[in-house]
Amino acid sequence: MKKKKKLKNETAHYFKTAGDCSTRVIAAIETRYSAPGKGLPLTLLPPPTGGLRLGELTLIAGLPAQGKTAFLASAAVELAARKIGAAVFLPDSTILEFTQRMVVLKGGLNYSGINLGHFKRSDWPGVTRACSEISQAAFFFSGRKVMTAEDIEADTLKLAEAFKKEGRKLELVLVDSLNYLKPGAGDALLTLQGLARQLNLCVLASYGLHETGNIIAGECRLRDLRAAGLDEEHVDTVFSLRRPDCYERTGENPQRAWLRVIYSKVEALDSCQLLRWNSDSLSFTAQFPVPANKSMPLFPG
Repeated sequence: MKKKKKLKNETAHYFKTAGDCSTRVIAAIETRYSAPGKGLPLTLLPPPTGGLRLGELTLIAGLPAQGKTAFLASAAVELAARKIGAAVFLPDSTILEFTQRMVVLKGGLNYSGINLGHFKRSDWPGVTRACSEISQAAFFFSGRKVMTAEDIEADTLKLAEAFKKEGRKLELVLVDSLNYLKPGAGDALLTLQGLARQLNLCVLASYGLHETGNIIAGECRLRDLRAAGLDEEHVDTVFSLRRPDCYERTGENPQRAWLRVIYSKVEALDSCQLLRWNSDSLSFTAQFPVPANKSMPLFPG
């Protein structure tokens, strides 16, 4: 009986065998079946984990004005309250803007009023109380305005070492947004994923997609990430953030927003979390999770 000839390395380099793919299916099922790994609980994310996994890169993707920065600020407030050690990098906004979002959310204030100075004297106690509480957080904001993924990696390693010397652990890196990293987001993913693995921490980053004919009703999909030049192999979980009223004006509750898994190595695809959008504080809070098989009709195409 003749032996099957193996393909030459240069031919097989860009392909994976059916056996390799089948093995990956088994590994994925086993991972989902097993108990969730340790991580940082976050109510904004849908079950089964309901949080960020240590050693993984999580991406929040969406079209402009969907609330990606607001989502990260909302997550920051929740995690800061638990004294989580975090490094924050803001290539898309200023430290003042981001921390102001946190103060407004924590104090239950109106963002526009605070931002424009049009607020009542009675709001001051909320401002001072929120600032006092947030000042106790173990959050460290990078002063860099232009940065690369390698800058983030180097600065985080130094901060992690400083935490270690004090007997503490750096557990979180926030990046808003990957679009403005040099030379580009595609190259940054692998570096940030490697950083998460190396320090066994959570990396949570945002990424903005441009509206095209492929993006249906503001809902981003895996194909849109690929079209933007991002390789999903270099990220662990990708969520699509969508506020229907922002693009569709169909009469749907403007306070509703959806967070849906569009790619994951461990999570169930299409699992979805209903969020409440607060237009006063420009923030999100969790409503309830939606089973994957129930969420599909809400996202046509």
